[in-house]
Amino acid sequence: MFKKNKIDTSGINYFEKIAKLISELAPIDNMNSILIGEDIYIRIPKLKFKFKNEVDKSIYLKIKNIIENFSGSLDWTLSFEENQDPRRYYIIKPKLFDNKNCYEGKRTEFFSNKKYDNVMFEVDIYGEEIYKDTCKKAINDIPLLTEYLSKALTDIKN
Repeated sequence: MFKKNKIDTSGINYFEKIAKLISELAPIDNMNSILIGEDIYIRIPKLKFKFKNEVDKSIYLKIKNIIENFSGSLDWTLSFEENQDPRRYYIIKPKLFDNKNCYEGKRTEFFSNKKYDNVMFEVDIYGEEIYKDTCKKAINDIPLLTEYLSKALTDIKN
């Protein structure tokens, strides 16, 4: 569907650095992300993680505030996913891809036709040009977001 588009970041996974920074506030139990250097269109660039223990809401709000105050090519957010476990999954991703109203009801309908995957779903919602442009901008923002988060969290701890 898409031509593979790799990006050279000298093997650094910035999402892992972000997870390490966040884990200094509260230990992270589980995390997954795209790996920078893979095909950048394979998934929406995002970091999904779960804290080892339930955390005070103030930690979530501090991190969310920092991420939403980042000034990059895109607006970013920290949202969460409800699940059976009392510990939520938190997700750092471009704000465009956090539009729950856009997704409501469409995901079930879309995936009932089993020939689609996540990328095709996102492309169907946003269109190929917006999807690809947002992925490129996100990949370029991630190192800057990492640096911004590092500085902001250092300021909070001091």
